[in-house]
Amino acid sequence: MSPLVPEYDNEPYDLATEIDGAFHRVQAKTAFEATTNGAVRFRTRSVRTKRSGYEREGYEGKVDLFAAYAPTREKVYLIPIEDVGGTRMTIRYAPAGNGNTKRINRHEDYRLDTVRSAIGENPVG
Repeated sequence: MSPLVPEYDNEPYDLATEIDGAFHRVQAKTAFEATTNGAVRFRTRSVRTKRSGYEREGYEGKVDLFAAYAPTREKVYLIPIEDVGGTRMTIRYAPAGNGNTKRINRHEDYRLDTVRSAIGENPVG
């Protein structure tokens, strides 16, 4: 994986990377501990301050992947844009306290090594 950084700061993605001959636009995020135990969470929207208030914008059609770094876990997750929610995404690294097992984003499904090999087999875009 060879990361490429945009020359200007006005691109909607932070870097691009080539995986097996295909380029992918990547938005980098920090994933913080969620309010629920055993999970990390990151925002999937861009927020800019303007005179009239805040402007929130999604990344649909502008990025292919999110790279989320969880400093408390020292883990990097790679998430296809199709898998993220409207405003944020939670990735669970421990079972939910209430026993819920449905509609959970499991950390083993988004670990960098897991997703990288899947992208190499099935390029995004």
